[in-house]
Amino acid sequence: MKHKSVGLLSIFLITLFSMQAQEITGSWKGTLQVQGTELPLTINVSKTDGQFISTLDSPAQGQTGIATDETTLEENVFTMKAAKLGLKYVATVEGETMSGTLYQGGMELPLDFEKFEKTLPGDPSLPSTNEELKALADWDKGNYKYSVEDFFAKPKARTFRFSPDGKYLSYREKDENGKNHIYVKNLENDKVSRAIEETEELIRGYGWANNERLVFVKDKGGDENYHLFAVNLDGSDLKELTPFDGV
Repeated sequence: MKHKSVGLLSIFLITLFSMQAQEITGSWKGTLQVQGTELPLTINVSKTDGQFISTLDSPAQGQTGIATDETTLEENVFTMKAAKLGLKYVATVEGETMSGTLYQGGMELPLDFEKFEKTLPGDPSLPSTNEELKALADWDKGNYKYSVEDFFAKPKARTFRFSPDGKYLSYREKDENGKNHIYVKNLENDKVSRAIEETEELIRGYGWANNERLVFVKDKGGDENYHLFAVNLDGSDLKELTPFDGV
């Protein structure tokens, strides 16, 4: 009888600790006070394969689902660490609240959280049902020049600019190596020429000097000491206009 009682007590204690561990899962909201500014924060805690996982939301900064490196709960002490943020939070959990300290950048800031039911923003009833979306898709029976993938693809060309006389159109276009070269298109015959080739140094900006010449700026090795260059529309007669140090 005694052994049976001990066994029941062990099962009860294991169940009790398991229940306590589960209490931390869910979403917790709090407000950090930093130099007179209030910063709302949310901690989201889940458990996978016996390990706690947490993410951090900072709605005011437009940041959600920020990953953390370590989340533990020992007895009633909750610890969360995010190495990339240089952040650690240690708190004592008491039911639906936890009170603790946020450590970051040499600062120690008091920070309390309370548990809440996290919901999606807006009205969840507004999005279309699967049936409504299918009915809408069934309207598309034509053979169109552009696909949905084309519509949502990242643009290949950008920064379009007309020459002063309107006869040419210049633009940036990215190649397979990620380099953004400057091209010029003759609008009368559609002939395209590469006017400026981007090599190791990035083209920081460009524009029209006149109807025959383009100007552009670039630095060397990212030192932000920008130099000004000029070139013909076909890429010939490249000249540096500011061949000096400390421009």
